[in-house]
Amino acid sequence: MAFRKQDWAVLLLYRLGYPRVRLLLNGLKKTPSVRIVAFHDIPPGSEEGFAVKMKFLKTEANVISLADYLHSKLSARRLNVVLTFDDGYKSWIRTAAPVLRELQLPAVFFVSSGFVGLSEADEQMFVQSNLKIASKTTGSMSKQDLQFLGNSGFDIGGHTQNHVNLGCVRTPTEAMREIADDKNQLEAIVGKEVKYFAYPFGACRNPSVDLENVLARAGFRASVTTEGGQNGPGQPRHFLNRELTHAALPTAVFAARAFGAYDGVKTVRGLPVLRSLLQRDASDAIAAN
Repeated sequence: MAFRKQDWAVLLLYRLGYPRVRLLLNGLKKTPSVRIVAFHDIPPGSEEGFAVKMKFLKTEANVISLADYLHSKLSARRLNVVLTFDDGYKSWIRTAAPVLRELQLPAVFFVSSGFVGLSEADEQMFVQSNLKIASKTTGSMSKQDLQFLGNSGFDIGGHTQNHVNLGCVRTPTEAMREIADDKNQLEAIVGKEVKYFAYPFGACRNPSVDLENVLARAGFRASVTTEGGQNGPGQPRHFLNRELTHAALPTAVFAARAFGAYDGVKTVRGLPVLRSLLQRDASDAIAAN
C-alpha cells in the first residue's frame, strides 16, 4: 500500500499528538487501546525499513499476540499492537521472521494454502489471478518454509485456499469449502491448530452468506478485516479492525497509521474549520515537494 493523500492529514494529527491524547484518555478510563496492523509482501529494498518499523514498535508499543488480545492480557498505559501478515510470501522467511525473532515479537501469518509450494509458472498465475497483483512479488513459500514459521512460535492463520473474495461467494457451502479446506491443509503442514482467519481483500460481508457463522462452524476463534480502527472490549471477534500498512512506507507514516491517527482524520472530516486546515496543510506540503 502506497502513500495516500490523506496521509498528510494523518501525519499532521500524529505530530499534534492526537494518538497520544487518545491513549491517555483511554488509560484514564481504564480502557486499553488495541490496534492490529497488516503487512503483505516485503519487497526488495524495504527490508531495512521494515526492521526500523519493528524496532519502533518494540520501543513505543506493547506488541502482543492475538491470543493475548482475546484473553485481555493488555497494557492500560501503552498502545497494544498485534502484528499480522497476509497471503504467504517468501519475504516472510527472508526478512520478517528473522527480524521478529531477534526482537522477540509475536505475529500471525495468514496463509492461502493454494499459494504454498507452487512452481514458478503457477506462482505467477496465482499472483495475477488470485491475489490480483500485477507487479512482481518475492514469490511464495514452500511447505518447509511454512513449517519453519510454525515451529518458530508464530501463529499461522487461514486466508481461504485460493484467496477468494468471500463477499462474492453465493452459498455457505462454497464459502465453507474454501475456508475449511484451507484450514485443514495448513494444519496438516504445520502440525498444530489454525485458530485465526483473515478475509481476503478485506471482504467480510456477504448479503447471501453469514460468514461469521461459517467461520465459527469451521472452528476459527477470531477473524480480522481491513477496516481501520481500535478494537475495544465489545468488538465482535470475527470482525476485528485492522490497519493496512506497508514495509516501504516512511516510518513516520507507518507510526501515524499504527497509532490510529487516521481515526482522527475520519472524525474531523465533518468539521469544516479543521477540514479546511488539513486540506491547506496537505496542499502546502505537496507544493513544497
